Amino acid sequence: ARLARLTHEWASELEAPPERRARLEVALAEGSSDPGLTLLLAHELLELGDTSARVRRLVRGVLDAHGARGPAYMLRAKIAHERGELDDSLAFARAATCLEPTHDAAARTYFLTAYVSRRADEALAFLRRRASRWLPRSGEPSVMLVDALTALRRYGDAEAVLDEALDARPDDAPLALAAADWCLSTGRSERSEALRERARDGVSAAQLAGCRAKLHASRGDGESALAAYAQVLAAEPLDIAAHAEVVRLLSLSEGLTAAEQHLAPFLERFPRHVGLRELRARVARRQDSPAVDEALAELAEDGNRWALAEQARLHIERGSPAEAVTSCDAALARWPNDATILVVRSDAESVLGDATATLR
Repeated sequence: ARLARLTHEWASELEAPPERRARLEVALAEGSSDPGLTLLLAHELLELGDTSARVRRLVRGVLDAHGARGPAYMLRAKIAHERGELDDSLAFARAATCLEPTHDAAARTYFLTAYVSRRADEALAFLRRRASRWLPRSGEPSVMLVDALTALRRYGDAEAVLDEALDARPDDAPLALAAADWCLSTGRSERSEALRERARDGVSAAQLAGCRAKLHASRGDGESALAAYAQVLAAEPLDIAAHAEVVRLLSLSEGLTAAEQHLAPFLERFPRHVGLRELRARVARRQDSPAVDEALAELAEDGNRWALAEQARLHIERGSPAEAVTSCDAALARWPNDATILVVRSDAESVLGDATATLR
């Protein structure tokens, strides 16, 4: 069962979503009771906007058969969020965070849910207790707390948390590297360099190269930054954050065509990878290239929300706000609480209102 799950996760980079879902449906129909495969199918269906009783039943079945599991509660939180049930979403996300005490994915979901529910202070108090409790074991909860404080622009508090964690865990190289990134993002480049040196012997060469690339970019040395990102991508060819930075730097220095050329060989290797396809569509969008329609259509066919929103924006820009409203309504039928699509629909309605007033 574990091999089947790993096979699906690997294939997810190469297959279209319908093929992935079919693979999972077959595995479960053949009697697989692996909770990981069940949750993967529930996640695939949720990405399509499916919050039906079947999806909820899949997740509950994992909890009933296998006990409390962080990923299952995270999915329940996402399902509740899609249905507009923010209180339930927050409760499930907090449960997931408790079950995944040293990993920040659940905690990040919990904080974001609390933030949109206007309960950020409550979430911060919980994350502080979590960071303090688990500091002897891991620096990740402290890094998550720093991210939350930074999102609220409480930079002094964030730095104090980092200092405490670094003092308590002097040999934690991933923590030092995360601190180096944070210092660089807040303009403390000298301290960032010192922390990167502190982390040198405990993290991979690709991780160090990524930190070095950010430092070069912050100093305006795009050529050195690109060279460092090339080292990152040689080791991690699907690091989308690194690709995005390369695209940004090439767009500034050599133009959008160079950015497009950078992506081409990676898309040839991983033609179904959503992150790479989104980046290609973003470049085409900025070029105002005819290829943008095809790129967005391919993503939209797979249920990509960003692509659906961009298609609607294109309708507005091309003078067809009514088509934009229609596109948004089709997307909102699947994701009724998607903020981006709601905003685009509002923009299209505003244009229609202006056009009506002009005609009158």
